[in-house]
Amino acid sequence: MRWKADTENYHLADTTFRFEGIDLADVGDFGDAYIDSLKYRIQDTTLYEAYTTGLNTSSYASLMYQLTPYDRFTGTIAAHVVQGHFRMIYSAAYTRKSRACVGLFRQCVQNTSARHRCPD
Repeated sequence: MRWKADTENYHLADTTFRFEGIDLADVGDFGDAYIDSLKYRIQDTTLYEAYTTGLNTSSYASLMYQLTPYDRFTGTIAAHVVQGHFRMIYSAAYTRKSRACVGLFRQCVQNTSARHRCPD
């Protein structure tokens, strides 16, 4: 993707400074004085040049195994390419449904099909 309009890139040079406290004798001017001192210590550069970037790419693959009507295992693999760097993510999960929840869901579906409201 080519970025041409309204581009502003800010680059900060490596900077260190030592904070040695605050002079409380002149607190009224503290904010402005502190910001002014930082402006001179931090060296930044603003560029207005066009630049090109790639779109981040992602792909996912999942596998689910239903062991019983109440137990299932899930595994997922994800691959991401962000700014030219490849990253892999793995996950595994186990899900156990409660029989009470399944019974409530069945009752809710039956009530909905008969035009009744589901219990809360």
